[in-house]
Amino acid sequence: MVGNPRYNPALGTYDATGNRLNASPKSSFSVSAQYEHTTRAGKIFARVEDAWQAKAYFDPTNLLVQSQKAYSLVNLSAGYTDTRNLWTIAVRARNVGNTQYLVTVASNSVEPGGLAGAPRTLSVELSERW
Repeated sequence: MVGNPRYNPALGTYDATGNRLNASPKSSFSVSAQYEHTTRAGKIFARVEDAWQAKAYFDPTNLLVQSQKAYSLVNLSAGYTDTRNLWTIAVRARNVGNTQYLVTVASNSVEPGGLAGAPRTLSVELSERW
């Protein structure tokens, strides 16, 4: 930051006027759709979700090296619920496209480092309601 006209070395402060807040994309949206079909044996369902966000910065200076470009995450699930709505089994796939993204970035050394978001994950979920 030294040499940056917005940095005040006497106070150790940075004037971030007009910059984006940390980890705050300018826009984001999510959309989902679920289909359910009831049978005599219970209900089967399928669901798709998509969440998108614009570029986000992880530092008040809004430096590109400490930012995350826009990205989209797609999740899929399908399952079955019994006729009494007590048991559900579902297969879930998160981050289907195996999108690489950062959850946060920190500059604790010469090069910033980041915490990577979860890769593609597959799971089976069994739940009971009582």
